[in-house]
Amino acid sequence: QDNNVEDKVELLGLQLNPYPYIKNADCVVVSSDFEGYSISIKETLALKKVIISTDVSGVREIFEDNKYGIVCETTTEALKEKMKEILDGKINTEKIKRNLEKFDCGNGAIIDKLIKIIEG
Repeated sequence: QDNNVEDKVELLGLQLNPYPYIKNADCVVVSSDFEGYSISIKETLALKKVIISTDVSGVREIFEDNKYGIVCETTTEALKEKMKEILDGKINTEKIKRNLEKFDCGNGAIIDKLIKIIEG
């Protein structure tokens, strides 16, 4: 309410089945400070939804330089700025959506990317 976004953002809390919410979302925000391998990112990619994620382990490699999602610094301010850029149309989410249609979210592709990360 302080930022006048209550008509654009809804905080639902813990949900036992997140898939209907992800499917109906315009954008998913992953705000982890630390993360190993993000299952929520993989689930969101499988549903072909735009993601904003903090710069945690492996995200840059999975998103391939913002081709499949948007990476930002691990700060509240950076997340806020990226969300605002999307709402203001400054980030071309249509291009990301088109890329997501071609994204192979199968385990084989993800494992290959993780191996590249591990091997450097």
